[in-house]
Amino acid sequence: MSVLAVAVKHLVALGMSGDALAAAIAEMQAAEDTRSTGAKRQQRYRDRLAARDAERNEASQSVTRDDSVTRPPVLDKETSPRPPKEIKPTPRTPRATPRDADPFPKPEWADAQVWADFLANRKRKRLANTATAHAAFLADVARHADDNWPPGRLLTAATAKGHGAIYASIKDNDHASVQHRHRPAPRTGDGFINALHHMSGDAPAHDGR
Repeated sequence: MSVLAVAVKHLVALGMSGDALAAAIAEMQAAEDTRSTGAKRQQRYRDRLAARDAERNEASQSVTRDDSVTRPPVLDKETSPRPPKEIKPTPRTPRATPRDADPFPKPEWADAQVWADFLANRKRKRLANTATAHAAFLADVARHADDNWPPGRLLTAATAKGHGAIYASIKDNDHASVQHRHRPAPRTGDGFINALHHMSGDAPAHDGR
């Protein structure tokens, strides 16, 4: 039973009839219609709010699903694999080739300081330090070296005089060589007389010269 029917029943029980009852019924119907319209409007408003909330929830769930697909998982630094360490090759020292060898090397018998000064003399005189020049230098040393003038002494004397090569004139100022070249040869007659005195047991005669 509707609210309006219950209200009419109560009004009849109270003794209301005729025009008064009709007027009361009309007012109650108008009031019911007014309440019904407001309730419907309120319901529509609530439905719109519910629909908007549902759309927001759907959009939020969609974004969450997209993030779970597109975003890579965050790994722990301790458990995540590390990239392999780059190994750099060790540079190798290039080996000396025959072309890199010194064409004018120091002989074993030469003093290091004397040889450096000798090369300085050659540079000052603009002499070439080629393999051919080195062979000629060794040939000159072999030609002029002797017991009194070994190769080391020849090189030292040549360097001290500012030479860049070995020359025969290097030995000109040697005291022993000068004495040997200027020693007078014994006279044949004096040697014969001395030999006779020696055989006879007499002392050799001296003429005072």
